Amino acid sequence: MGLKIYVPTSISIPEDLPFKRDVQDKLSFVTSKPLEEKDLINYDFKTLFYDIFFGTNNQTIYGVGPPFINLKKELPFCIYYKGQKLSYKLKDFLRSSILTISYAFDESAVELLFDFYHFKKSVMVVKEDRPFSEFAVATCQKNNPARWLSRWCEWYQKFYNMKIILYDNASQDFQDIVQAVGNYNPTMIKWDFKFGPYDTFYNLFCQIGAFNHFRLKYNFQYGFLCDIDEYLITLVDLKRYLESKPEASLFLLNNYYIPNVRSEGDQFDLEDFKYRPSKLRDRAFKYFFIRNNVRYNDMHKAEVERGETISVASNKAYFNHYKGLNTHWKPWDYRTALDPLTNDLIYDEEAQKRIAMMSEMKKDQKDKNFHSDANE
Repeated sequence: MGLKIYVPTSISIPEDLPFKRDVQDKLSFVTSKPLEEKDLINYDFKTLFYDIFFGTNNQTIYGVGPPFINLKKELPFCIYYKGQKLSYKLKDFLRSSILTISYAFDESAVELLFDFYHFKKSVMVVKEDRPFSEFAVATCQKNNPARWLSRWCEWYQKFYNMKIILYDNASQDFQDIVQAVGNYNPTMIKWDFKFGPYDTFYNLFCQIGAFNHFRLKYNFQYGFLCDIDEYLITLVDLKRYLESKPEASLFLLNNYYIPNVRSEGDQFDLEDFKYRPSKLRDRAFKYFFIRNNVRYNDMHKAEVERGETISVASNKAYFNHYKGLNTHWKPWDYRTALDPLTNDLIYDEEAQKRIAMMSEMKKDQKDKNFHSDANE
């Protein structure tokens, strides 16, 4: 299939117009003080929709963006197709909005006119072939080392055969990343929008928008959302386990918070973190979800339309959250210092066993390539 690069069709308020989104969360959770103007440099005042796109049935058109908040009243809009005014639904969620246009579109490419009264925007929406995958994983990342992303893609493809969707938030080394992950056939999405003030929660729209875009645009049964410092570990057959819970639509996973215990130096990777706590973290859960049964995805939870939410026992599956696989991009980030090897830490046998398997698989592939070249 090969690597694909996708550029969203976004709609923003023109800079010369006075309309802007209200700030939803006015306090910093770091200082507990009101946000100042300098804190709001990364707040998304102007984006209305990150992308306008066809859903997996190539009939329904969706738009995903930050929550409209005050803009719902201040910027009402109409949508036209071939001069005909279309009906639509626009719903604000906690950290995202979702636009739904249900119509029998016959053409493979559809031009829509968005009329916000104070300005207009014409967009072209193209139908796509999106092959079905049983499992898919998505992440939203910025400026992580290409080798970390390559290892993350390798893990989810080789152990879980997942479709990989990478939302890239304007990384400076985008082309290096493309080259590093190309062997794993991901779809890379240029999600170059403002991330939000780092020290607030309810103002962080960019990543949540990516997660809902993932659910609505891509064709899969089970989805998993995580960061590139989070690695799934299953101790049972994943598909068989999920299918054994027909009553559930959301499967919560616990985690081990892996400390920054490693040798000094800048060139470290996944295999350098060999120890984990003996106890699970019991917070900051991630989850699998059934795509068709969810209406909204957030970081640690989702709103389901049907089905139950269940907690997955740690003897079935969990994930490792690696404290040290971090670029410390948040100004207040505390995860910089190395941690001591204390008595409450144990050797992480399950993770290290899988890392060794990855190394062995790479060696086997190199051997095959060598013999193939020698026989030519």
